[in-house]
Amino acid sequence: MNMSIIEKVAELGLISSDVIDRLKSRKCPICGKQIHTEEFRDAMSLQEFTISGICQADQDIMWKE
Repeated sequence: MNMSIIEKVAELGLISSDVIDRLKSRKCPICGKQIHTEEFRDAMSLQEFTISGICQADQDIMWKE
């Protein structure tokens, strides 16, 4: 996850401070669960994590068809 981008977005007030704190602590910004990269089921899920910081369980909910 590119923290310099996250920090710039935070400076603009587009992300709340609690979400920033979660991302900095490698926690999911949605549920707050600690992130362990081995939990991701495939490369696409891991890539989504690097973009959004969202855990596998919340990705499953978000992208449910």
